[in-house]
Amino acid sequence: MKKSRQWVVIWGVLLTGFTFLMSYVQSSLQINVLPLAFGMTSYTMGPLLGMFLCALIGKGCYRGILIGAIISFLMTMFLRMDVWILFEKAGMNIQWLANLPSYYLSESGDVKMSIASHWMWPVGTILTFFGGQIGARVKGD
Repeated sequence: MKKSRQWVVIWGVLLTGFTFLMSYVQSSLQINVLPLAFGMTSYTMGPLLGMFLCALIGKGCYRGILIGAIISFLMTMFLRMDVWILFEKAGMNIQWLANLPSYYLSESGDVKMSIASHWMWPVGTILTFFGGQIGARVKGD
């Protein structure tokens, strides 16, 4: 139980830090934060549900869950424009994203998504859950 409380505190600190970061981004880069805030559920909902399912079943390897959650986060990052818009507003060139299969270059020269990212939370759930289950089987739990 002590470990779960530590993770709740860590998660709370991370979300609080992210809130301050978004406040800074909104004021200094003039970005509409509301779509970013709603988009953040795509990053977190899948891994949280995967962890919940592992806990509900009572089997799951911490390392497997962590690896599944990281893969889910990275896949979501490469399928959504949220992070890349922040980088672009900060002065980074994001045209290289058009070389990836999940993006294309529009006629106006803007980078656009070619894959809908709305299904990333179920994909993240599956990745995290099966990461935990496979890790538990490999570990022998």
